Amino acid sequence: MIEGYMSYQNASIGACLCKAFLVCAKTLLLKLSLLSLLFLCAISLTFGQGENSFSFFTHLPTSDGFSLNPVNSIDQDEMGLIWLGTRNGLMKYNGHDLSVVRRETGDVDDLKINDIYSITVDSAGVWVGSKKGLSFFDPVLETSHDFEPGDKVTVASSFVYDVLRVGASEVWIATREGLRVLDEEREEVKIHTYRSGDETSLSSTFVSKIYKTRNGDIWVGTQDGINRLTGRVGDKLTFKSYAPQSLGTQARRHFDITCIREDLIGNLWIGTKQGLYYFRPNEEQFERYGDRAEESPLTNQEINDITFDHHNRLWVGTYDGLNVLDNNHKLLAQIRHDSQNPNSLKGNDVKALFTDRDGGVWISTYFGGINFWSEKQLNFEKIQEHFGTQLGYNVVSSFMEDQYSNIYIGTEGAGINMMQSGQEEFTKINRLAEDNYIGSVKDMLYEDSHQVWIATFNRGLIHYDLKTKHFEEYRYDPRSRPNGSISTNQLLELEKAPDGKIWIGTLNRGLTLFDPSKKEFRHFTAAVDSAFIPNNNVRSIQKTRAGDLYVGTGKGICFLPASSYREGNFDFQVLKMEDGQVSNLYVHDVLQSRGEDRVWIAANDFGLFYVKDDVIYPVGIPKVTSVFALSEDSEGKLWLSTDEGLVSYDPVSGKHRLFDSNDGVQPNEFNRGAKIYTSSGRMLFGGASGVTSFYPSRLQVEVASAPQVVLSQFYVSGRQIRVNDGTKILGQSIEYTSEITLDYDENIFSIHFSMPNYINSDKNTYLYRLRGLEDEWVKTGNPFVSYTIQKGGDYVFEVRGVNKDGVISSEVTSLAITMKSAPWLTGWAYLLYTILVLSALFVFIFFFRSRLRLRHQLEMETREFMYQKELNQQKLQFFTNISHEFRTPLTLISAPLDKLISEYKGPSAVFRQLQVIKKNTDHLFKLINELMDFRKLENKQMKLQAAEGNIVKFAKEIFLSFSQQAKLYELDYQFTTSQEDIQVYFDRDKLEKVLYNLISNAFKYTPSGGKIEVSVMLEGAKVQIHVQDSGIGIPAEHLDKIFDRFYEVPSNENKSKFKKGSGIGLAIAKNVMELHKGQLKVFSEEGKGSDFVMEMSLGRDYLSDEEIIAPFLNSEDISNYAIPEVENPNNLLDGSEEHISPPADAPKVFIVEDNPEIGAFVQSVLSKDYNTVLIENGALGYKHAISDQPDLIISDVMMPVMDGIEFCEKVKSDIRTSHIPFILLTARTSLVYKYDGLESGADEFLNKPFDFRELLLKCRNILNTHEKLRKRIAESGEFISSEVSVNSRDEEMMKNAIQIIKDNLSNEFFDIQHLCEELGISRSLLFTKFKAWTNQTPKDFILTLKMKKAASLIEQNKTNIAEVGYILGFKDPNYFSKAFKKHFGMSPSSYSSRFKEELGLD
Repeated sequence: MIEGYMSYQNASIGACLCKAFLVCAKTLLLKLSLLSLLFLCAISLTFGQGENSFSFFTHLPTSDGFSLNPVNSIDQDEMGLIWLGTRNGLMKYNGHDLSVVRRETGDVDDLKINDIYSITVDSAGVWVGSKKGLSFFDPVLETSHDFEPGDKVTVASSFVYDVLRVGASEVWIATREGLRVLDEEREEVKIHTYRSGDETSLSSTFVSKIYKTRNGDIWVGTQDGINRLTGRVGDKLTFKSYAPQSLGTQARRHFDITCIREDLIGNLWIGTKQGLYYFRPNEEQFERYGDRAEESPLTNQEINDITFDHHNRLWVGTYDGLNVLDNNHKLLAQIRHDSQNPNSLKGNDVKALFTDRDGGVWISTYFGGINFWSEKQLNFEKIQEHFGTQLGYNVVSSFMEDQYSNIYIGTEGAGINMMQSGQEEFTKINRLAEDNYIGSVKDMLYEDSHQVWIATFNRGLIHYDLKTKHFEEYRYDPRSRPNGSISTNQLLELEKAPDGKIWIGTLNRGLTLFDPSKKEFRHFTAAVDSAFIPNNNVRSIQKTRAGDLYVGTGKGICFLPASSYREGNFDFQVLKMEDGQVSNLYVHDVLQSRGEDRVWIAANDFGLFYVKDDVIYPVGIPKVTSVFALSEDSEGKLWLSTDEGLVSYDPVSGKHRLFDSNDGVQPNEFNRGAKIYTSSGRMLFGGASGVTSFYPSRLQVEVASAPQVVLSQFYVSGRQIRVNDGTKILGQSIEYTSEITLDYDENIFSIHFSMPNYINSDKNTYLYRLRGLEDEWVKTGNPFVSYTIQKGGDYVFEVRGVNKDGVISSEVTSLAITMKSAPWLTGWAYLLYTILVLSALFVFIFFFRSRLRLRHQLEMETREFMYQKELNQQKLQFFTNISHEFRTPLTLISAPLDKLISEYKGPSAVFRQLQVIKKNTDHLFKLINELMDFRKLENKQMKLQAAEGNIVKFAKEIFLSFSQQAKLYELDYQFTTSQEDIQVYFDRDKLEKVLYNLISNAFKYTPSGGKIEVSVMLEGAKVQIHVQDSGIGIPAEHLDKIFDRFYEVPSNENKSKFKKGSGIGLAIAKNVMELHKGQLKVFSEEGKGSDFVMEMSLGRDYLSDEEIIAPFLNSEDISNYAIPEVENPNNLLDGSEEHISPPADAPKVFIVEDNPEIGAFVQSVLSKDYNTVLIENGALGYKHAISDQPDLIISDVMMPVMDGIEFCEKVKSDIRTSHIPFILLTARTSLVYKYDGLESGADEFLNKPFDFRELLLKCRNILNTHEKLRKRIAESGEFISSEVSVNSRDEEMMKNAIQIIKDNLSNEFFDIQHLCEELGISRSLLFTKFKAWTNQTPKDFILTLKMKKAASLIEQNKTNIAEVGYILGFKDPNYFSKAFKKHFGMSPSSYSSRFKEELGLD
């Protein structure tokens, strides 16, 4: 058998050893020697590859997204697409997408067509043999044709097992009812079956396989053997049948053929249900595989399919695994499913095998879907624990090779595992003695005679004899003599010195030089006082061929020249970086290359470096940060284990290539320095997942050239377009379409594509562009691209594939796209547009004059609008800019004005003018503050300071401040509320301005006799404050503008009782409400009034913590008042405090307060200095004021029956009480009562809660001021209003009374009754008023005026003393003299003499 293979062997053996053997064969000319050498070559090849070369598969589970789908047949088309015949329809795979091409639905009979036995792809399309018969699928048109009974061309069989095109128009079909030959030209089918007694007929009617060899022979496999076509006469075919002679007659009749393949020398391999056979057609001899002693048995004798790969290895699929044979019939591998290996064969029951045009082998298993194997992706072998059959532990840290090419693998915790040379058998070395194990092996150093030094991580240094198992341990002993012990048991690295000594690298204990002959250790550390090396963590030691020593540490690298070592001078030199700085590299490994003797450094986090002229230079490799180990292959390429995988680096060209887990490299991290390059050219790297092993010489670029990209799908607006689906876009499959036309509304489309490269296809990338839209190529990793075309025209989509190695497909796949323009963008449309434009132009000219006038009018209106808009902006900007400028001069005016008023003692008329100035100055301040507030709100600079308070009480107090104005204008002014206490978080100062502004506006625009109502209502989780009036209302067209700044509703001047405002009040109000997260709404109807609604939410959830301050002090809570310091403050409130009576002539003070606690508090504070009376409401206070005439009234604002505002107004408007000073107690700021002349007549305002000292001070100041006024009037006889605020009616009456008295000084009949009649008041009221004005009776005041007049006349010296008395109405001169003496303390004559003396007159 081997002799028959001589020419085949000479053609196929490519390894160097085989070539050497052939040279020897030619020279020896000995047949037997040649056979022996070839046999040894086969053995060498077998062990060279090993079973592991066939253990890496990628998988394509055909059940993903589909039903369970066993694959019975596999084929490939001219584009490289893989077609799959499954038990549930026809499928196609393009390297990215697995799609169902045809799957029928219906009754049981219809479903039989989905159960496919065989597919054959030829130039016409895909022939499908199924349980229902023969079908043909046209991939261009995506249509199917079933050759059913009754058709002109039919295959009258329901089971088709194989289909083969044997000629340009001839197709052979294998069925269980004979061989069908389809003539496509004549459209007829001929049937060929077994004919009893006819040796030229088929050996059986049950035909299972059809095969055509390279020389044109056609072979037909049946249930009873194999048949070769021997002749053709017309439609008659003649065959010759073959079956193994070794089978008996009965057995030959059941020689069931399942598959047929031809090898390179024309012999056939035949798979049957009884085993695998080798058939030589020329010799007509069968040989059953496995009958020879040297042939290993297959995994199973029932053969389902066979195929040859591109190295002519035969793959044999059985019901129990996969077998691989070489060209010498040597069994290379038996492959079964391995549950521990995710990349193993999925399932053992192999159904179909297929070799694609790139050499990849496709294997389908019954339940495992599709398995794909390619030599281009199985270059890496993994060595792991594998149930203890390989490594003792997966974590590998070191390697060593002995003189017999055995490989020793050091592990972390399980000692050493020896892998025998040329075999995959492992021997474990760990146990030294009873309870004494090697453990973690960090490095190994081989000596001759089977001696090995072992560096362990926790057991020191071990010297071990591989043959005798004798060992000697060197451990750290702190009690030993100096240099008598190793420095630590934690060793990392070993290296042999030129003189046989051993360098030892330790963990954090420096470098040690060990002399085995003397058993002495010399230590080198990084100590400050005697530094030898840069760091004590010695991780790598490399001795160069010249004898120099490089020591890599955790903080840099140093080296010791060989000459220094020989001289005994251990002066280590620390290497620096190219910038001159000392390197701090964390070194993992050091390697000297064989070619340039260059030293390479593997470092953590910084990658690869090299040393040149004692300087370290970096090597920038993209994506590589940490390098753990370095090795060099026979071609001078460096191999690096990194955090990204294995990297091949060419120092000459600088090119690199990365291999990761997708290529078969272990996925977890590699270990420091764990590498070896063996004498056989094998590279091994160790890590956390075992060993990654490979032969660098066998690694090849995955795909030398990238195949052409295939278009796979086309979508328009998210809908997949199919052939003849109604859109008329695709007349044939997109794979075969070169141009399409799209309508204007189909401008959003997506194109899917793939590159039929099945080796690491997930790493394929693409270059694409759409010419006509873009000229530059765009790179993407996605197998699709989407476009939205806005403009009609011609475009060309182009795409090219790029495989993992950056190889770009040479051919460009293109698709011409014609995008139709929208109807409104066509030439006819533009013609219509031209006509319409000309018509419009004609109409425009026709109406030009009128349009011109309208345009002019519109332009003027626009200018006016823009002018108003600009004016508003200018107003805002102007007033904002000068606001600060106004404040300074106003302050300079206001401050002196306040002082001038407080010190003024001149005429009352001038005083009133000063008050007018003061009032308007304050109003100007108010307007400026409003504008500043508005700007703050606009610029988001105003911050909310909200606290919880009773909104009802707050609103009512502001309401009361307008009560006098309501009476003045005879308005129905009401306040209503749904509850007396509604707690809301609000900013009192800001909300006061809003409510004041709304009520003020209501007064402005409500005529006399109208109604204004302020109401506070609780509406669910919100509170609403309504300000409703029956005024002129707001026109509907202005409602949405009234909150705009500076906007004023146009109105007649007579409709408003007040002058117009600034136009920003409502804008401020709206902004303040928005600051409260509330709303300001308005409901109005012209002529019927308006309703402004302030709406806020309850609670504090809508406010941030920064917007909330401490709660408002409750003015009705006595605890919020400052109590004077007494022995027992509580006695002030319950009246038990010892009472100290005031002087009898102390002023009388009325305290009008409905809260008894606060009233008692005020009374207790004032009772020491004043006679106090506590009254509970304003009505009673008014009644008592008339009858008791107090010197001072202190009243609360919020009281039942009669509030403080009304009470004050009544007191000040009643002539009987108008002279009484009045202090109002209010919970709000007093400013609200001073705006726009809304004072109720009160002399002072005091905010509640107040300090008792402030109350005492105000009372004292008011009473002292009034007392001074009395004295001044009594002394001067003139009324001086500048001294104190005096009611206007009092002032008028006082002036009239003094003038009447002055006019009647000479009237001897003028008396009190006459004065009462002149003033129109009663005698008692006259006495009351004069007492209040002068603290004198009317008679005493008249006498005082007469005496002052008398003194004036005497000083003038124009009249004698007797005549002076008569002039002043004194009938009796003696009475005049007595009165004068009583007033001035001297007689009239004495007064005259002293006056003259003072003037120096005679």
